[in-house]
Amino acid sequence: MPCAPTARRTTWRLVATPAPLGTAVATAERVGGTMRYAFNRAGLERFVDLAPVADRLAAAPLVVVSCLALEHEAQLAPLLELGSPLMIDPNARPAYLEAPGAVARFAAGLDRLAARALLVKLSDEDVELVYGEPVDAVARRLLGAGAGAVCITRGPDGAEVVTADAVVAAPVPALDAPLVDTIGAGDSVLATLAAAVVAGRHEAGWGASLERAMAVAAATTRAPGGLLQLP
Repeated sequence: MPCAPTARRTTWRLVATPAPLGTAVATAERVGGTMRYAFNRAGLERFVDLAPVADRLAAAPLVVVSCLALEHEAQLAPLLELGSPLMIDPNARPAYLEAPGAVARFAAGLDRLAARALLVKLSDEDVELVYGEPVDAVARRLLGAGAGAVCITRGPDGAEVVTADAVVAAPVPALDAPLVDTIGAGDSVLATLAAAVVAGRHEAGWGASLERAMAVAAATTRAPGGLLQLP
């Protein structure tokens, strides 16, 4: 769902949106080094009615979008009309996109939204599911569509931020504590980069912010569940 910071300083307000299908629930199962998820109907539908919060989104210095139904025009339209800076994490899952043509529609929706995004963040698994193309080609595709930057996370191999002028990479730092699960790792990267944008730290380049994001992700995977942890 979208989350809008209310000021450039670190001040946040949660705003309720209608949930006609109830609360989305995901059941996670660890398979090898990754997680597999099953969702209830509310989780699969993923549609968020943005009309009741349109005024807040329009006034926000940054709008962060994750897990929305980008394969549906009704979800895309209000996001495409926003004037606020935008960050996107498609957070695609196979169970979201089982309907015929859903993957192609989702990819097309992401391309359109990327055209006005400050940053698009994807995992290498997102890239494979949505585009089925090499990571570098997808980064170029989204930059060509108009995205200001593309962040690709690669699990234990770290992450990179690609812009038209540069590529910066950061490894996952080694920690003494054992890895517990990977739930929340991608969300921690998105949240850390969003915090950097709100504070204006990205304006000098993405390198330091990406290193911080990897440190937060590493700490998060050392605790059970998806609650973000600070290193």
